Amino acid sequence: MSFITRDGFRVRDILSLPCLAGAVVVAGEAGLDRVVRHVTVMDAPGGYDWIRGDELLLTSAYFLKKDPDIQTRLIPDLSRLGIAAVALKLRRFLDAMPQAMIDHANACSLPLIELPYSVAWIDIINPVMSDILNSQATILRKSKESHERLLKLVLAGGGVGDIVTELAALVERPAMI
Repeated sequence: MSFITRDGFRVRDILSLPCLAGAVVVAGEAGLDRVVRHVTVMDAPGGYDWIRGDELLLTSAYFLKKDPDIQTRLIPDLSRLGIAAVALKLRRFLDAMPQAMIDHANACSLPLIELPYSVAWIDIINPVMSDILNSQATILRKSKESHERLLKLVLAGGGVGDIVTELAALVERPAMI
């Protein structure tokens, strides 16, 4: 995919996928270049134990509805754990994005996204993870092909100059030793 970075997909690029049409970045725009490697759902307090980092975290905000203290701590806590972005579905448990979350998202540069109410988690998880896995498969395939080309060149008696020329062609950039 054209928007994969060396490290993965960026939040801004995930937002361009059709499954996130209608999603609105409410705060934390400065973090739109954070890398997304996973998608997870958290709808219970104490779900921090299962955070691995670089996740697009989806939530219906159930555990936030009656606890202003959690609303205040959530974004800084998730930022420290390396979450890439937090996406909430409003209207069922919260009618509006809590101001404390907006303020902390801006301070932490952690994208805070409002999702359309009608979207199902599976409608986000499957396409995002599919794109991530397909890009990883492409990287592995290209790595294998590069290894085979360079190995074949060396086994055929290619010298350092030949290897540098082949490497430059593989990475589509100048190379030198």
